Amino acid sequence: MKFRKKCIVLSLLLVLMLGCGKQKKVINSKDYSEISEVDMSNKDIKAEELQNILYPLILNPELLNKYGDMISTYRLESFPDIFHNNYSENFLNENNNFVTPNEEKINSFLSSYEEVEYKQYFQKNSKEIKNMLSKKEKYKNEEFGKKAEEFIDSIEEKLIIMDEIRNYYKNKEYQKDNFEKGKTLSEKYVKSYKNSLEKYDKFFREFTKVKHIVMKNAISVLKYEPDKVMSYNKLKINLLCDMFRDKFYGSKLYIDTSKPFVIEDNDKEKYVNELKSIQKTLDHTISDMRKLDVSKLSQEDISNEEFKNMLQKLEDISKNTKAIITKIETGKNDEVNEMINEYSEEVNDLEKSKILL
Repeated sequence: MKFRKKCIVLSLLLVLMLGCGKQKKVINSKDYSEISEVDMSNKDIKAEELQNILYPLILNPELLNKYGDMISTYRLESFPDIFHNNYSENFLNENNNFVTPNEEKINSFLSSYEEVEYKQYFQKNSKEIKNMLSKKEKYKNEEFGKKAEEFIDSIEEKLIIMDEIRNYYKNKEYQKDNFEKGKTLSEKYVKSYKNSLEKYDKFFREFTKVKHIVMKNAISVLKYEPDKVMSYNKLKINLLCDMFRDKFYGSKLYIDTSKPFVIEDNDKEKYVNELKSIQKTLDHTISDMRKLDVSKLSQEDISNEEFKNMLQKLEDISKNTKAIITKIETGKNDEVNEMINEYSEEVNDLEKSKILL
């Protein structure tokens, strides 16, 4: 009897040990005390490269904003992408191959079809961007311009095919050719949809790189402006929050909160260390802000109440990002996407309320 009890206890212990081993998947990252803060300078970029990045934006100060607007508009259209979801549901199988629809599905597609909201704005904006990029300037960011044009071209191509599909079914052409053109249009659409996502990813990554370089350059200037202390710190916070968003979900159009978080970087240890570096810099920046002479806030049109409110919200965000990092580090990823989604909404609220620059 004693032997049987021992076996049961040992079996339970073994199950518990194996279960814990599967759940943990702890990433052996560095302790915060060993982590360096984010380098807020552009010292590692060659002078010629920095000129080619910054000067075109100095000459066309609206260009970066137009890029940002284009990304925001594209994200709004793509989550959810009404056309793609509707088309996939009625005309594609799980492998994105064309399935001959019945009249009910065709009518469902046409009744749900809406003009892409960003279409008119996108076309106007893209034309202005292409005009700016076509100018012969002494300094030019060739890589950025190329990726921007490729992204714009991919969206323009996708929009044309979408219109063709709509007209094909609206005009009942499928009754004349037994869906032959429908199959061709479907293949073209699926290809253009994938292409636009790929071009968007490349453009987004280049945009993020350039934006961070521009922000670091502004930070290095504001650092020596005694009457711009709050602007200096707010811009640092803005950059750090943007770096978090880039690390958490990058160019993804939305966060799938129904699935556990997955680290896409091959070097998971490096990934977590980089998150900790951002977190450490964020905490130190907030700490520096607490020490500011509040009597000087009026120089930048900020009241004491606004300042206290700002600090509280930033501290809440810092607490949340630290919790996210801990969960990622210890492999408890089930709730992380939900937490990241909440973080993104918090930062968006800060931007809308002008707390962040």
